[in-house]
Amino acid sequence: MANKKLIVPIYLNQKIVFDLLAIVEDGFSQMKNIQKTSSGETDISSDINGEIGTSNIFAFLSVKMKATVAGNKKASDSKVMSEERIHTPTSLFSRLLEYLETEKLVKLISETTDLKDVSPGDFVILNRTLEKNPIISLMDSFV
Repeated sequence: MANKKLIVPIYLNQKIVFDLLAIVEDGFSQMKNIQKTSSGETDISSDINGEIGTSNIFAFLSVKMKATVAGNKKASDSKVMSEERIHTPTSLFSRLLEYLETEKLVKLISETTDLKDVSPGDFVILNRTLEKNPIISLMDSFV
């Protein structure tokens, strides 16, 4: 796994994420089919020749004996693994965010003075703590 940010968005407009990612990637697939193939082959071969005999130029009869043994063995194995990966809306948002950060299209807002550099249509990141509304907390205490 590459160095990916693990994000949990509080609110995610899936339609906008899908549309923006489809524009950036010229369409996209929510499902990916991965096939891995591995194969191995072993080839063992042997050949043995032997010859014995007598030959005499003065004799009319010649005796020769010849033997040949040959062997060949092949073994092969193959393994195919297939898997399908499905992207969730948050994983697709992560891909979109990675693209925006790579292209330096996201502005990080950490101080109120950073707001002066924001224009309509800019992508911004706010790192904040989400707290419960004090009025809701008060009503919960009465209950």
